[in-house]
Amino acid sequence: MSETPVGLTNLSKWAAQFHAAGELTRRKYVVAFTMGNTPMTDLLVKSPSEKFFQVQVKGQFNRAQWLTGKVSDTKSLYYVLVYLPKLESEAPSYFIMPSEEVRTIVEAEDRRAKREHLKPFASGMPWRAAEPWKDRWNLLPP
Repeated sequence: MSETPVGLTNLSKWAAQFHAAGELTRRKYVVAFTMGNTPMTDLLVKSPSEKFFQVQVKGQFNRAQWLTGKVSDTKSLYYVLVYLPKLESEAPSYFIMPSEEVRTIVEAEDRRAKREHLKPFASGMPWRAAEPWKDRWNLLPP
């Protein structure tokens, strides 16, 4: 029997969005949820210095590939990748990346898959590719 409950992917999406919004709010950002009305943006954010930007949140309960899909060219878009450990005693991990960095990594992974004749699964990047951006909240507009 699988350890993964049915619908865990959808749960991770919502849990990740709420965790990301909570962490941004704790850091004095103002956050609004788009509620799925904008496919490439999960959160609309105003920084403490009143700069506006968008956040795409990706969440997961395991250390698998970060599935990003197509990455937008929007300069004011940031990704917050949220790892939600299965044990409630463990805190979530956050990886904050500008969309340009995500796009560069995803495109390189797509090229590698084609070069190695791998069956395409979905656009994304390996878990380890996000590690340099762990807790890089300083990359967001001040």
